[in-house]
Amino acid sequence: MSQRRSSRRRVLAGAGAASVAALSTLAGCLGEDDDRNDEAAEDVESDGDGTDGDETTDASGDDETDQGVDDDADEEFVDLTGEDVVEIETREGEDDEPAFVFDPQYVRIDAGTTVRWVNADGVFHTVTSTDSIDDRSGGGETFDETIASEGETFEWTAEDVGTQPYYCSPHAGFMYGELEVV
Repeated sequence: MSQRRSSRRRVLAGAGAASVAALSTLAGCLGEDDDRNDEAAEDVESDGDGTDGDETTDASGDDETDQGVDDDADEEFVDLTGEDVVEIETREGEDDEPAFVFDPQYVRIDAGTTVRWVNADGVFHTVTSTDSIDDRSGGGETFDETIASEGETFEWTAEDVGTQPYYCSPHAGFMYGELEVV
């Protein structure tokens, strides 16, 4: 029996070592995604204007981050007015962008324009409307569509002048956009 226990111990020890090696490899793979998710979390924690949310005031007492808000907003929107159909693609983020993005993220269009969201990265996404870009939960009253595989599309025609924020439900913390309908 002692010989049997000895070989059983060896088998268990070998299996344990193999399990540790497999988990270490898996943890290394997960670590890369964690870095991207950490970057995405950092992007979400910022105000989107390069600050971390801590506003400073100058001698006049005005918030420095309040200066030029309208000018910054105009620069963010890609002007695609005059187009009958515009495309917004899903893609993996690059450099300091979050893990996934809508590209372009902010788009100015005419009323009557058809917007086509295209899954260009093959990752499961949704295109879900919301009332506010800051409220990326629930929503979907105007549209809530899944574009789950590469090449899949969703089309929506903008009929009312105003803004239409939207987001990807599985990636709501960092994947969102807004249409400005003029």
